[in-house]
Amino acid sequence: MSHDVFISYSKEDRSTADRLCEVMEAQGLACWIAPRDIPAGAEWATSIVDGIRAARSMIILISARVSASQEVPREIRLADKCRIPIIPVRLEPCELVGEFDYFLGNRQWLDCFPAPVDPHVPAVVQAIHEALHKPEAPGVTPSPASSTASAAATAVAPMVTPTVAPTVAPPVAPTVTPLVTSVPPAPAASAVEIDGGPWAVRLRVDPDSPFPAADLTNQGFRPAVFRVYRVGSQQRVAALFLRDGLQSSLNLSPSREQWEIDYRNIAAQGARLVRLTCGRAPAGANVISLWTPALNPGAPWRFLYLAQREAFQSWAQQFFAGGLTVGDVSVSSTGAAPEFTGVWFGPGPASLLNIGLSWPELQTLQLTMLARGFRIVALSGYSEGALAKYAAAWQQTGPCPQQMVTASSAEDFQLQCAQFGRQGFRLALMDAFDIDGAERYAGVWEA
Repeated sequence: MSHDVFISYSKEDRSTADRLCEVMEAQGLACWIAPRDIPAGAEWATSIVDGIRAARSMIILISARVSASQEVPREIRLADKCRIPIIPVRLEPCELVGEFDYFLGNRQWLDCFPAPVDPHVPAVVQAIHEALHKPEAPGVTPSPASSTASAAATAVAPMVTPTVAPTVAPPVAPTVTPLVTSVPPAPAASAVEIDGGPWAVRLRVDPDSPFPAADLTNQGFRPAVFRVYRVGSQQRVAALFLRDGLQSSLNLSPSREQWEIDYRNIAAQGARLVRLTCGRAPAGANVISLWTPALNPGAPWRFLYLAQREAFQSWAQQFFAGGLTVGDVSVSSTGAAPEFTGVWFGPGPASLLNIGLSWPELQTLQLTMLARGFRIVALSGYSEGALAKYAAAWQQTGPCPQQMVTASSAEDFQLQCAQFGRQGFRLALMDAFDIDGAERYAGVWEA
């Protein structure tokens, strides 16, 4: 019987390997791990060979201890011979040497440190899913567990409701319909520039062209919100800049692999991730991240990106249980099912996250939240079939008058910006998304 992933590790790292296996299996991946899956009385080497040949992918746990292992290099060689995707996972900072460098040096690799391993598992699961969705090698068939995981990933789960959340009935979600893949290119649209004094917006920006923001940064503006979205077959960027005396910097990574490198380098310089958004492209995922100086060095923070709804909500609950505050949520909806991205940090105010709200439900919830001193700190619209749905992040930061507008065309959004500006409101949040092939924009305004 085939399985999704073979876990290779040094015996000194067994406890970590067992925990990684447990968490991945809880997310629907069928794992093979020794000694658990070696039948009683069976020859060890034969069972290992059978386990590798029946695997659709392999992860190698890399640590300073694995270099002394005699078994792991043999497992790598066999997996490479069988053309099985191999994903190196580092448990601590260490270099690949010898055979490890030869077989693994040019592959995608992930970090699962600092301990515990649990917060890092979503990235591992995502990498495995990407490996499993590549064209199958001849003679390899998907396992029943893999089919079950796929069905569970597209099922609509209840919205995240931490203990601080008011009682809100989860919305009735429609069946998720795959988006049409042969969408004709959207007609070319000129970039839209909206200036409102202490804030400025840029819409319909081509992510592959130089971003026209030098004039804003020279005037003291900082990037506050960036969103990648797609209209038809064209990927675009929308951005909000604020002039409030604070600092932030922007990083655009053209692929997930480059993002992993950029993330480590920027974090090592003492910055803190505050916003994260991803867009699917034919060549992979574009990742845009926003950073601010770390006001509290050493404070914990976590992120998830391009996770399917069930896994995203499961990890969100764990982050909330650990006392972290949600800072951002965004949704990429360019495939058969929406994919969710989020950022958490600590310590911070009480917060909560809602997913799958219709516009009337979001409006009703906002009234309740404002009355309780919660303000919306992130808003992302996305498509479920041809219907607009919303994900929202809230923080309990005290009274703050807020107004929301959504599902607007670029032209309507411009008019709403002018209207709220005359009333003394400033644009604090914005989002851009696609509904049934048409661009739509949402905004949150504060007095």
